Amino acid sequence: PAITQRQLVNLGFAHQDPEYTPANSYIYFPKEKAPGAVRIGFFGCSFTRGSETAPGHDFPSFLQERFRENGMEHVEIINFGIGSFGTHQAHLLWEYAGRQYDLDYVVFTIFANHAERDTSFVHKDRTYLPIRARYVLRQDGLELKEVLGKNRVEAARLYYRLIPPWQYLRYDRQAPPLLRSLVPPGRKLKANPFYYRKGMSEEAEAHETYARLFKKVPEGRHLIVIVNDDYGRGFIAKGKVPGLAYMKSEAEDYAAEYPYAAPLGHRSALGNKLYADELFAYLTGEPRAVLNLLRFSETPGFKSGQRPGPEPLDRYAGAALAVEGHPVVAFHYKVVSKHFTFESHAPNFKALGVQSLFQISFEKGEFMALPFPLADRTPVTLTFKRGAETFNVPLGYAESEWGVLGRLQFAAPAGADSYRFRGPEWQVKFSRRQALRSLTYKSGKKITEAVILLGDRVILKGKAAGGRKIRFSPARSFFKHWIRLRAGEGQYVNPDTLQSSAGQVELALTRPDGVVEHYPVYFHYERVPFEGMPFERKHPHPIRFEQRASA
Repeated sequence: PAITQRQLVNLGFAHQDPEYTPANSYIYFPKEKAPGAVRIGFFGCSFTRGSETAPGHDFPSFLQERFRENGMEHVEIINFGIGSFGTHQAHLLWEYAGRQYDLDYVVFTIFANHAERDTSFVHKDRTYLPIRARYVLRQDGLELKEVLGKNRVEAARLYYRLIPPWQYLRYDRQAPPLLRSLVPPGRKLKANPFYYRKGMSEEAEAHETYARLFKKVPEGRHLIVIVNDDYGRGFIAKGKVPGLAYMKSEAEDYAAEYPYAAPLGHRSALGNKLYADELFAYLTGEPRAVLNLLRFSETPGFKSGQRPGPEPLDRYAGAALAVEGHPVVAFHYKVVSKHFTFESHAPNFKALGVQSLFQISFEKGEFMALPFPLADRTPVTLTFKRGAETFNVPLGYAESEWGVLGRLQFAAPAGADSYRFRGPEWQVKFSRRQALRSLTYKSGKKITEAVILLGDRVILKGKAAGGRKIRFSPARSFFKHWIRLRAGEGQYVNPDTLQSSAGQVELALTRPDGVVEHYPVYFHYERVPFEGMPFERKHPHPIRFEQRASA
């Protein structure tokens, strides 16, 4: 579309490079729609764009599939989502490009991280991204503060001057670079002393700008706002836009952690599929969403009896968990840098010398890497000091059929939310969700020097975390990062089309030559029907199935 150079500088990004542009991007659609077509444009950030998923696994693509499966070929879904956008940039893209596409429905998706993006000219803590324009409050309206400079390089030079132009000093909630550089390492300035709205919180200011922006969407376009967390729900609760069509997504409630999360925190393909199903129900006037969830659970006492088993993990190029032959979640570890960013990597088992993975928490999908094979029925012991006394508490034993993947079978019975161990004048408790990540204790004396042993090897070392809590981290002799189950690009299975509604999960190990070996493990999958809460406000202009004939 005809986005000018000036507009592109204000946006910072637009769809252009095919490698980073979804196949349903606006750049691939003609501006004029066919007679009878209904067009829906989705505006938002990386969650809309479909970051961390394979092509076709963004939620607008899954939503398009749902309409086609129901014979509604006349509905066109167009993706205007761009990574690192806030709601201000999303609205600017609507102004600059979206208006050209004769959209019937204009949909904005709001997330909590938009507040900081929409009150600054830069992406917070990621200053390598372009300077971009933002809206500021002016009496009862808004004023667009455009980027200064003819291009990105000139804009960056102006913004990062020792003394920036007054526009940036006055209208950027982040303190200017010179002031930030004077703060000792590890600390941050809480506010910009020059900011034009000192007495207004970041959230309140952003919410007020959204209310005024959404009132600018012209008549004849059905505006919808999708809110995804407490930040967005707070905006709706304030009721600043009377009659606004909105949907409060339950996605974060019904699909937390794996297999619905991608390594860096976006939704996985499976998470996007469920989100699209929820949107489909709302857009077609259903009172609530009815979904099929894919749930993982542990199979008690599972033994496959399959022989022979796999080799140690350092003989393989990759590992994932598969459902009916489809990899749906893999092993990743997160690295947090001193620059406040983090990266996620698939572990190179051979380079790291990892031979097995020991489950730390099932609910969070966390493991620790070990440089030796797991032996079945190996005792797991907690050792700690209490004053001058040393205590050895048998926690249970490691269970592993293949020696490459194992879990802890606690000796204590499972309570509602914890495993408890008691001794003379002390008690320790492990959360079922956190498992071996941490413990809390009751004791008249402080508990110190806590470690967890696998056999005679110290695998976890404890550190006091305050409030009679001890956090554990891998011992230095082992791989230092937690291994997490997350769904990478292309890892997906459609719960609606599974051949069986329940079954055993397989460990899929990829050899260096590309051959994949499958071994049943103690993870169990189940397709679980889920009925969401009724939508607070049904969509006033639903897309009707009977419109197919006229289209």
